[in-house]
Amino acid sequence: MKKTFYKIALFALAVFFGLLSCTNLSDLYDTGGGPKYTNLIVLTPANGAYVVRPVVIEGIKGSDISSIVVIGGYNPKYADVLPDGSWSIMFEVYEVDSGINVFRIIGKGANGVTLNEKNLLLNIEVGTSGTNLPSVTIDEPAVSGKIYTNTQIAVSGTAGDANGLEGVYVSLNGVTFQKAYGVLSGSLASGWQTNLSLSNGSYTLYVKAKNLLGVESAVTQVSFIINTFYVSSDPWFNYYSSAYGKTGAQLKAALHSIIDGHTVLPYTSSSLDVWDALRAIDQDPLNANNVLTIYANQSIAKNKQSTGTEDRWTIWEREHLWPNSYGFNDETDWPPYTDIFALRPAIGGVNQDRLNYPFDIGGTPLWNTGNYLLLTNGVISPSLKKNASISWEPPDNMKGDIARAMFYMAVRYEGNFTYEPNLELVDNLALLGSDIPYMGKLSTLIQWHLADPTNAAEMLRNNLIYSNYQFNRNPFIDHPEWVTNIWTNW
Repeated sequence: MKKTFYKIALFALAVFFGLLSCTNLSDLYDTGGGPKYTNLIVLTPANGAYVVRPVVIEGIKGSDISSIVVIGGYNPKYADVLPDGSWSIMFEVYEVDSGINVFRIIGKGANGVTLNEKNLLLNIEVGTSGTNLPSVTIDEPAVSGKIYTNTQIAVSGTAGDANGLEGVYVSLNGVTFQKAYGVLSGSLASGWQTNLSLSNGSYTLYVKAKNLLGVESAVTQVSFIINTFYVSSDPWFNYYSSAYGKTGAQLKAALHSIIDGHTVLPYTSSSLDVWDALRAIDQDPLNANNVLTIYANQSIAKNKQSTGTEDRWTIWEREHLWPNSYGFNDETDWPPYTDIFALRPAIGGVNQDRLNYPFDIGGTPLWNTGNYLLLTNGVISPSLKKNASISWEPPDNMKGDIARAMFYMAVRYEGNFTYEPNLELVDNLALLGSDIPYMGKLSTLIQWHLADPTNAAEMLRNNLIYSNYQFNRNPFIDHPEWVTNIWTNW
């Protein structure tokens, strides 16, 4: 009884909307004579024009129709169908064009077969406001440079007249714009907000607005860095701000720009020179009158610096960790020649013994041979070795310090000035030669860097050079992880 009443009511409703939907009885009965309740009713406004958003189309389906599909705008959509047979579907203005739009409304059976369909013409009229440029704001972190130390940030702003605004669109590091409340979650009114959850890296957020006619504003952008590893307690956070988030060649280039152009000390002068700097930054912490020497670990009086006439085993000299014959020879006024990051006090005889050998593993221990037996001030490590005419291996506790000095030189000197060669670290020692700006062995230096990490003495030396002499820093002392970020193939 209830089923019969429902069918009668549905038929009456179909007749009521007959002018919109039914053209003849074939909508209700096929020629086979059996009842087919496939009636599909579409309700439209009297004037057929929409002047507000969203656009809503609604109607009533026959009982045999299982689903309603509307083909119109930019993509087909399935309508929401209620138990009483009424249905509705909504189109945002951005999904359709201004002007006459044709919607094809299809009623499908349970097996997906089309049972009935109708065409609907709607004249879409939208406003013309909302063309103001969006203004983007982004919360500043505790430190400058728009660097965030967590992955959750909120970006917000305004985008003109909300009444005529179709949407705000955002894009990260690309050209594909998505609605602020779409894939990037948020809310949209006259102001908008989107919450970003990002991994470490450098980002540029692009924002634009679109009005109801589809007219787009100019693109506004803001750049920022997400870095969860280097928290604000890093004392050199601002100094390295342009390097965070980069790797490989980009990181190397960024670090070069940061440490380039340092104050160059004269090699020898009556005023402040390299001798003066080494006496201060390599002072023996147990004896303020002495310096500590590289390789042989001797504490020797500051006033026993070389004058060129003494027994070289009794004085100290200025040792170039990166031999000057590899790229800058005897150019004593060139920046790499006087760069104190790669200069150390050394016993003259030891300096002479090392010559210009590259750094590598292996050779004969020196601690119990020849003049080394005369060096009793300090401990000469058994790991100090020389592979004659091939390589030089420093003591284990100095290997990391020396390696980081080599990485510094390879980044600081890129050949972009007349007096600055393009220094490179290589693994093939056969490439090394006089006036060739190569040094090695790269893979060994990386191993030494990892095995002998930075310590308080090395950090103090870095700080003194930065504060008192060259006013630049060795980034691989402050951030050891950048070594493998740049030289990634080792």
